[in-house]
Amino acid sequence: MWEKQKYNGIRWWYVLSSILCICLFSITKLLFLEIIPSSPFGYLFEADYLDFSKWYPHTYFLVYFLIYVLHLLPYLALCASLILVYRASVVSPVFFYLYALANIIGAVLFPIHSWLFSSIFLFVVSIFSVRENLKFMEQLSTKRLLIIGVVVALVIRISWIFISDNCDNGDSGARLYVSYIWLKLFGAYPSIFGVQVINPAYDWLPLHFYLTGTTMFLTQNVFTAPRILTALFGAFSVIPLYLFTSIKFSRNTAIAACIIFIFYLQHIVLSSQVLSEPYYIFFLLWAYYFIEKFIAEGQSGKTASALGFALACCCWLRYEGWAFSGMVVMLILFTPRISTKIWLKIAIPVLIAIVVIMICEVASGLHPLRGILFSDNEVATTYTNGESSYSDILTNLPFAYLPLYGIAMLASFLSLFKTKKRTDIILFCIYWLAVLPFAYKIFNQTLTSQSRYLSIYMVPAIPFIANILEKVLVYLRMNRYTFFFTLAFYILLSNLFMSNKVIQSKRSLRYEEGFLNSATYTRDSISKCQLYLDYANEIANFSWVVYSNTLDIPHIFHEYDSNYYYLNEKKIKAILYREWQRNCVVRLQNKTDFNRKSFDTLLAQNKISHIMLFPEGELNKVLRFSDKREIYNDKEFELLFCENGYRIYKLVGVDDR
Repeated sequence: MWEKQKYNGIRWWYVLSSILCICLFSITKLLFLEIIPSSPFGYLFEADYLDFSKWYPHTYFLVYFLIYVLHLLPYLALCASLILVYRASVVSPVFFYLYALANIIGAVLFPIHSWLFSSIFLFVVSIFSVRENLKFMEQLSTKRLLIIGVVVALVIRISWIFISDNCDNGDSGARLYVSYIWLKLFGAYPSIFGVQVINPAYDWLPLHFYLTGTTMFLTQNVFTAPRILTALFGAFSVIPLYLFTSIKFSRNTAIAACIIFIFYLQHIVLSSQVLSEPYYIFFLLWAYYFIEKFIAEGQSGKTASALGFALACCCWLRYEGWAFSGMVVMLILFTPRISTKIWLKIAIPVLIAIVVIMICEVASGLHPLRGILFSDNEVATTYTNGESSYSDILTNLPFAYLPLYGIAMLASFLSLFKTKKRTDIILFCIYWLAVLPFAYKIFNQTLTSQSRYLSIYMVPAIPFIANILEKVLVYLRMNRYTFFFTLAFYILLSNLFMSNKVIQSKRSLRYEEGFLNSATYTRDSISKCQLYLDYANEIANFSWVVYSNTLDIPHIFHEYDSNYYYLNEKKIKAILYREWQRNCVVRLQNKTDFNRKSFDTLLAQNKISHIMLFPEGELNKVLRFSDKREIYNDKEFELLFCENGYRIYKLVGVDDR
């Protein structure tokens, strides 16, 4: 696919033309993001699918499609200019491809920081170009290929962390909070809290809490360390993806699959958040690798044990892993000449992982399937109350959907008629039937249509999509240059919905100015407090508690209300009261939770020493504090911190507790 060729390093006009490429992109992107949207037709570029269906009921899909084709013009212009750069350069094709992909996709992902992003890859290219006669892609060892892939994936994901905060998803702040509570409270008093050490959240599985909490403990950092750990798992997922794709298809297909995965924007965003999906995808890809190895290279005991471990990790990360692991364990039984001993090495770790969680739920006085049943009921209630609808599916799922997914599934199904092997049928079921529970729950309205859920099923399909692209390459007799730009265009197309969401979204990638500073001020300047925390939203409130190094005692009582707590009520209350005497928070759970009478009672009983007000908070709307000294119910408050509407007041005359 790539031949060997000599070069003598990067010449000055290569660097200059690369900068001109970025300038060209910046100008065209400015045209489509600033100039055209401000024109009379600008509303078309900011509308979503449902808006078009209202404005153009008969031709909405055609109009919607044409508008988004126009969004591709800046990237096509950049591709054309890069072709000219290649003609004028003396750089090895493989590193030119890496650099060109970095410019194109980096410009999509980081429109503001594309100069910096491109400079990083230009530096990487210059380092490798000083050597003569580099071995190119086909001659590079697997180890070097994987190192390059992991480094590129990690640079992209770490870069995203630097331009965003842990606020993209409602669960990201909540999962960070549970990890913090596990480390701060459950881990500190294991003999008191018992099963909460093993299963810190009834509704979510615990493995990623262990990983995040341990990272916080080792680094003493709650801001970036947990997110970097998630990014590491996301980047290192390149390794199992490459390995199992090379077994199932070919080396070139594995390279193409890794390139698609590295620049898969949905996964990049998820890898910057404290969520379970990147961890789950990491172990899921390892499970697929061990399945392929188990079937293709013989049913060895070591491979079976490794597969059992990977499946057990999936079972301790997400409930989707229970359905997937159960299906794998059952289907493996039908592989030719499998022994009971080998099968048990796969089945026992999965069974133990599931049973331990069930025991923890029962020990807390809950249903053994509490995590699944509670989620089903909660989501169904959300749909019933009109807070979500089927229309959300149309607007949310495309952010993670990969084009050619359906064609890849169909091609995989049709190939069964050619081979007619039992193992191929088993593998087809393992790869494609795993999506059925997701589809059932979506249309049964027991699962919200968040795009991150769909990414779990899109990533394992990437090798099949890459194989389709490679077959098209062979059929059309495309040369390597055409194939490269076809692959680049596919990546642009697959990220189109998500990139427009990121660029045009009203929700900022970062917390508002003043949010983090108010939390760090509380952590560094207030040694003891009983703080009443205003309600902003779930993401902000959960994260604020973690960043301020406080404890949300009432919420802990409410969230972990179970028979186990009743049996150990005195011990637990003693521990919580001890923590209450340090830094604690009385936090509003939602907008309807605010009770002015309850607040007044706490204030009269001197159970509040500080209040934290958010700009759009419910308490702030009632108090309307703005001056350095304020009076409310004959109580005097002194302003300690103020930035962009975020204010911390201290109740004068009440000692810090």
